[in-house]
Amino acid sequence: MKIVREALAGIKVGVLARIYDVHPESIRQWVRDRRDSVPLEEIPMTDEHVQELQRLQVVEESFHDL
Repeated sequence: MKIVREALAGIKVGVLARIYDVHPESIRQWVRDRRDSVPLEEIPMTDEHVQELQRLQVVEESFHDL
């Protein structure tokens, strides 16, 4: 559920897959199966971990553009 909440918070599936060593399609399926059961208050918004993941996402996109 932690990965689902992070995906719903806006972290890209590819980033989560690399961090947690899980196939991206598994994460997509978990999100499809569970997104309606996650209360909005449980989706991280300002959590430091989520902020760090978002920063990592931006860095990865920058390197991808090179």
